[in-house]
Amino acid sequence: MKKFLLFIITNTFLLQNSYASSTKYGYGDLNLSDFVVDNFIRYIKGGHSEAPYLFAVAADGKQFQYYICSAGLNNCGGGDEQILEECNSYSRKDGGKGNCKIFARLRTIKWDNGSSRNKKIKSKWSDAEIREKLKEYNLYGLAASKSKNSEKISDQLEKLNSLFKSGAISEAEFKKAKNKILNN
Repeated sequence: MKKFLLFIITNTFLLQNSYASSTKYGYGDLNLSDFVVDNFIRYIKGGHSEAPYLFAVAADGKQFQYYICSAGLNNCGGGDEQILEECNSYSRKDGGKGNCKIFARLRTIKWDNGSSRNKKIKSKWSDAEIREKLKEYNLYGLAASKSKNSEKISDQLEKLNSLFKSGAISEAEFKKAKNKILNN
């Protein structure tokens, strides 16, 4: 009985932590503005004393915040919640809704739109090559109508996430509904 109870408690803790860490990364359609892409390129090309660490972006693709690591690549940790708060603040000041999520960690895209998750961006690529990769991953240069659709999807995903966090739906129902939204 003790083993079973320990098993339940451990799995509950791990499930909550894995869900909490997965929600800080962005998902769904995203159309980055030229302003954000220009700064993402600056972030990617940082040298050793300005190694890329975290890049957060608002769901509307119009605002961002990034952190560099002066100690070098892979030598920094933490800051996830702080960067999201700062990004949300900048977005709201700019007239946006906020709703920032982590777009990239180091030089790896973490945003999941079905074709972009865990794609690496190389600092040696030209600006044009980076822009082309972002277009290839459907993150940049999309038509305006797709951007409006992206806002609807983002709103739907936020509502779904709220339902899950409040306990109104189970994790299985959350995953099923999320896949339905993302695949339509």
